[in-house]
Amino acid sequence: MIRTTTPTHVFQLNEPLSFEAIQLTYKQEGDIILVKTEDDCTIDGNTISVTLTQEETKKFSAGIAYAQIKAIDNSGNVIATNPVAIHVQEVLNEVLL
Repeated sequence: MIRTTTPTHVFQLNEPLSFEAIQLTYKQEGDIILVKTEDDCTIDGNTISVTLTQEETKKFSAGIAYAQIKAIDNSGNVIATNPVAIHVQEVLNEVLL
């Protein structure tokens, strides 16, 4: 991911998810940078995708960030995926378009 761009991240789960709520958390250097919910995501079977804004990606520093999906299903069971490493690259011009 390059800072100040609008990437779409696609997460493939092992099985389709039936849920009440989803949190997609981005964390870097020990701090939570961004949390997206099911309202921010597109869900198609076992695929969850989310597009970040320029403002959101500008919050990250160059380096490694992590993303993790946590969800509660209709029975009240909470699941979480393993964290996924995302390489964050610097941008030469931080001006938002």
